[in-house]
Amino acid sequence: MLTTIEATHAIKSAMPTFGTESVSYNAAMGRVLHQSVHAERDQPPFDRVMMDGIAIRHADFDAGSVSFRSSRDSTLATRRMHSRLASA
Repeated sequence: MLTTIEATHAIKSAMPTFGTESVSYNAAMGRVLHQSVHAERDQPPFDRVMMDGIAIRHADFDAGSVSFRSSRDSTLATRRMHSRLASA
């Protein structure tokens, strides 16, 4: 059995080497970049939540309910739902 280091070496030595070329952004579609890309700064450049939105029971919404309880702010879910219904 191979060790992890031996397996990594075997895989890397079996990989073909490719040259370097510059292509336009449009010509890059479907190609593979052989290096990591790191952003200069976070986008957007401010703290943000990792999730957005609310969860509701479809049966309640389908029955006409537009007011839903939230553990954080009981009026927040109602305001968002009213604005979505108004724009629909």
